[in-house]
Amino acid sequence: MRRMKMDERGLTLVEVLATFVIMAIVGFVAYSVLYSGFRTYDRVKIEAGLRDEADLIMSELVSEMFLIKESEIAQKRLPEPGTQNYYIEKKDGKRTGFIDGKLWIDGDVKTNVLNSGLIEIEPNQTKIEELGPDSGQYKIVLTLKSSEDKQTLTTESVISTINDLGEGAHHENP
Repeated sequence: MRRMKMDERGLTLVEVLATFVIMAIVGFVAYSVLYSGFRTYDRVKIEAGLRDEADLIMSELVSEMFLIKESEIAQKRLPEPGTQNYYIEKKDGKRTGFIDGKLWIDGDVKTNVLNSGLIEIEPNQTKIEELGPDSGQYKIVLTLKSSEDKQTLTTESVISTINDLGEGAHHENP
């Protein structure tokens, strides 16, 4: 009988507890890595969406402004007094720029540009500035905000209109 007790093999309580502690540490590290990866994926996904929308908006705006002739401009509201609206109004009454947090191109609101519904133009930080009086050059600052996590993206571009008036062109800007 004594011989049987000596041949019994098994794990002691200390060995079992040590195994559980090691497994818990490895599990916690694995969970942390996975959780961090998912958070990074979500952040990058939102950032990519913001970049896509910014590229689309900028390309629409730059394409339109690039074709505007200085002789077609009736007034420049950069900004419109008492508002955060930045736009150029042509003699035919059509406006191009940012009005009430929306993109306007040649007199039409472009609602199809912000097609995700989760991204909006940040009107407090979006603007169009003329680089020097009657220079025909404009700096466009576009800031978009994700409604999911309030992440923002700001892009800038400089564009020139067609100077068909020559030097010293003046526009009404009340």
